[in-house]
Amino acid sequence: MSSMSTSKSRSKSMSMMSSRLNRIALVAGLLLLGCGSSGGGGNAAPFVGMWTYGNGTLTPMSCSILGMTIPAQDLTGNTVTISMGADSSHLQFSAGTACTINFSVSGMVATAASGQPCTFTVQGVAAQINVTSWTMTITGDTISTSFSGSAPIGGASCTASGSGTLQRNASDASAG
Repeated sequence: MSSMSTSKSRSKSMSMMSSRLNRIALVAGLLLLGCGSSGGGGNAAPFVGMWTYGNGTLTPMSCSILGMTIPAQDLTGNTVTISMGADSSHLQFSAGTACTINFSVSGMVATAASGQPCTFTVQGVAAQINVTSWTMTITGDTISTSFSGSAPIGGASCTASGSGTLQRNASDASAG
């Protein structure tokens, strides 16, 4: 009987150990699942609000409209709105009524996918730029931005690039 008692004890002990290992594996799996469910770990919230270009320029290269070379466009004073996108890893940059660009956020950097159009008025003519690259990096109440793209209306080889610094509007200072 002693060997039967020992066998039952081992079986019970093995069953308890197996049960503990299963629980540990379940908890570890849930923790890993939770860590990976953020969709990229971005945090778009600090970007959200009304912003004004403190400085910035959009510079066309090899571009003309109606036979006139398109000059650099000063962005200083232009106001934009940045709003939350589909989730906390995405945002939308809106300048006027015909330029809304979607960005993905990773840490303090937002990046636009290429191919998105942005239309604005140049010399009284609506001009579309197709984004090639666009990044925004936020530090406190300042966003540094850099962008490039092509502008078919300005000619086959027309490209544009630029950069600037956005400052959070005073009325939005508590937003970020």
